[in-house]
Amino acid sequence: MMSVPSFRAIDQTADKIASTLRPHVPLIARFLIIATFYEDSMRLCSQWDDQIKFLKRYRGFPWSTAEIFLVINVMTMVIASSLLLCKKATDKAALTLLTVIACQSAGYGIMFDVSFIFRMLSVCGGLILLLAEATLSQSRHHSNMVFTSVVNLDSLHSPHTRANVFQLGGRVLFVFLFLSFLFGGDGKLTAARLAVVAACFVACLLVAAGFKAKWSSAALTGIVTMGNLILNSWWSLPTSHPRRDLERYDFFQNLSIIGGLLLLSHLGPGSLSVDENKKNF
Repeated sequence: MMSVPSFRAIDQTADKIASTLRPHVPLIARFLIIATFYEDSMRLCSQWDDQIKFLKRYRGFPWSTAEIFLVINVMTMVIASSLLLCKKATDKAALTLLTVIACQSAGYGIMFDVSFIFRMLSVCGGLILLLAEATLSQSRHHSNMVFTSVVNLDSLHSPHTRANVFQLGGRVLFVFLFLSFLFGGDGKLTAARLAVVAACFVACLLVAAGFKAKWSSAALTGIVTMGNLILNSWWSLPTSHPRRDLERYDFFQNLSIIGGLLLLSHLGPGSLSVDENKKNF
């Protein structure tokens, strides 16, 4: 059996690695969160004629509205994603991308696609955490007050309280992640998929509750990363394979979710969590 000192040595090594990477985590998280929007923009441009044909023939877009819809989507995703990467107007850019998700869901008629909706809700969780980060940053910039982990019911509209609500909302949306793995892909419940779903389910509940947030978010990041590499290995499929584009799309969406989890581990769960409430007892 591994001795207690060995566990301590591992923990100390992990802390050293974490302290080295910690200053770079926000930038890495932001890049991963917006990865799916950059990929979607490039995919729309590379498949422009097919996208126009689909929107006009199957979605009933009249005249030039299909072209306008695609142009607005591509420009909006690129500009908003670039703003997020540069930490400029983060709140407005995040809200813009949330709007893009809703518009694309309606425009392509996939609002009732179970797998898509579950995964996109988790992607939205990452964007909401960016709102939490921006709110905390703004509150620190405009005030020198010291924030505590106790929710002040007399200041429900304070930036810190809004950030806590955003953090809670982002955590809860990650619960849908395990459902996206369950219903995603080709729909076959293989042993690998069931293992990923089971592990993801437990980690998602811990993250949503904000229990052992540091370790549960790290565990979920590892699970999603491994599951993404195993279940969405689009690079291994031939270029002409019908599932290649779909698996690539799912792969980049999961990268965005991984970015959201990294941001969660950096920001912490907020005061509306089990971890923070335990400190008050």
